[in-house]
Amino acid sequence: MSLNPSSLWRPAEDEKTIINERTWLAGTILAAVAYGMVFTLFVLTFKQLIKTTTKDNYTQRRLLIIYITLLFILGTLYIGSVAKMTELGFIDYRLFPGGPGILPFSSSLETWCTDDYHNIAAFELLELSLPINQISNISFVIQTWLVNGLLVRMDSIPISMQNLKKIFSTDLPVPGHF
Repeated sequence: MSLNPSSLWRPAEDEKTIINERTWLAGTILAAVAYGMVFTLFVLTFKQLIKTTTKDNYTQRRLLIIYITLLFILGTLYIGSVAKMTELGFIDYRLFPGGPGILPFSSSLETWCTDDYHNIAAFELLELSLPINQISNISFVIQTWLVNGLLVRMDSIPISMQNLKKIFSTDLPVPGHF
């Protein structure tokens, strides 16, 4: 049994389609790796906020814990729905007419709208209406609003060394000095 690229086991798709599907899958894998980093940072930040909470900073820490937990929940919803969409595209609807991920590689919008319109993946057009994809889009947008809101809030505080010490007073351990 041979596993070379010209093998009978390869799908009967053109090279453009194979490259596009590999890219889609690679993007999902990279998103999962990034989610692993987010999970790790969430756990470390959560533990540190709990450990350094006192009566003086209870309200501030409680708000930060709620904020990071909400961001983590939205990130989990996003990565879960992206994984499900990848599963639907490559497994459940692999033979969907038009393919799971054939997008035109055109240099101009006019060409895309006219000549290559027949290359648009039917499943990718349909997936926009699926509830699981809506979860992904909505959670991403809300998460972006929350993060931008924090940045706007940080931008409205006059920057001085005293304010920076108040904002970032978490008593985080210095690497190598535990």
